[in-house]
Amino acid sequence: MAAASTVGMVPLLVSWLSCLYMPVALGLYCFHRNHPCIKYRQPRRMAVIAGSLGACALSLPVLVFTDAHCHLYSLWFSCSICALVSYLLMQCSVVISFQITELLAQPKLATAESVHRTMQRRWFLHRKVQSAVFVLTNAFVLGPIYYPFAAHFDVLVTHTRGACFDETSWDILLAEIGLIGALSFALAIHVSRVVDNFGLRRAFLATSKAGILCMALQFLLSIGTYKLQWTWLDDFYVLDSTASLPFHAFFYFNLLHPLKTVLRPSTFHQRVMVLSDPFSQHRAHSTSHFKAFLLHPDGFRAFLEFCRLELRLELLLAWQMLTQFEAAPTSRAAIHVFETCFEPHCMYATDIGANWRPHFAPHRLTWTHHTTVFLSPSLFCHVTAALLQRMYDVQFPRFLQHPRGVLAWHEFLDRKRAVEKLDQVLTMVNRQGSSTSSFQMKLHLPLHFNGG
Repeated sequence: MAAASTVGMVPLLVSWLSCLYMPVALGLYCFHRNHPCIKYRQPRRMAVIAGSLGACALSLPVLVFTDAHCHLYSLWFSCSICALVSYLLMQCSVVISFQITELLAQPKLATAESVHRTMQRRWFLHRKVQSAVFVLTNAFVLGPIYYPFAAHFDVLVTHTRGACFDETSWDILLAEIGLIGALSFALAIHVSRVVDNFGLRRAFLATSKAGILCMALQFLLSIGTYKLQWTWLDDFYVLDSTASLPFHAFFYFNLLHPLKTVLRPSTFHQRVMVLSDPFSQHRAHSTSHFKAFLLHPDGFRAFLEFCRLELRLELLLAWQMLTQFEAAPTSRAAIHVFETCFEPHCMYATDIGANWRPHFAPHRLTWTHHTTVFLSPSLFCHVTAALLQRMYDVQFPRFLQHPRGVLAWHEFLDRKRAVEKLDQVLTMVNRQGSSTSSFQMKLHLPLHFNGG
């Protein structure tokens, strides 16, 4: 690189350094692939796609710095395009599997047209069909990269950077990548809102928008390079340095954001965990269903609003505090629970707390002297169960008579049912040698979930 100045290579170095987190993020993503926040994102296929794009992001500055052979750039673009096509096919698979799941979860809302349309699209979930589509799509998209070789075979032995790409092939390639981004955006819009409890729709939309913006930026920079002859773009390798931006966008929305949800518990994390946790289905309503509803942030908020209307918040708030104690059962937390839920005239005073006060009062002195000692998470389990049973017997029937209450309850059951049916669909899709008739049979089976 005799013609390259030291200052001009700084953006390229920064671009390479900014991609060093990608292997670590990919490793963490694979490690947590069975977590409910990730396992419905097709983590194995996503890991292959992310690995390919991460390798491309890390290798491009090296190719530019070493002034690599022409056909190495062609291989680099081929790997990138194949990864993008795989991502597009993965989106198609998610959309169709979600449509099948929604049909299974809400059969009463299905029409003959929607059932027929879904049964036609189910063919795409077969691996042989996806493989054929993958090969044909790549053969079409990779044409602009390799068509110069057909006319000038000697370009294969040329050792000039970028010799494989003229202005026309580069513009066509950017346009094809932009088209892939537009198709990705269109597919993201069709992701079922009923089944998608994991943020897939939002991730797909954000990725496609960011990808389109990055391609627009690359297109403008290519105009400055080829049309306007802005030499500083070449001197500072701006076009090559900014090529990593779409890779960063992909990693953030598809890997880093789910990992952040896994490693930093949040409201969204709580929603996913509650919906993915199975519970008994032998009764239309049971305390296990009700407890799961209260553990779901949206369900808790709906029941809290109802309790405010009844001016009876103490049972719910006391139950919430005791449930939070189970996550961090220290003696300091136990003192706070006792003062808030068991003391006479306390903030969350209930008759249940008054009945249990003599049982816990002798332990308070021990908790006071050892404020950092960890206690058993089940210390207040009997009180928690009694509060839950009281709310279930007294307030929950009236909650179901309220319009907003019954709407929130059925929305929760619909989402819960959708997650369970999605597990069944993914099991059928991932099963080796599954036949097309299995999908047809399942689409006609009645549902046995009596969730209200």
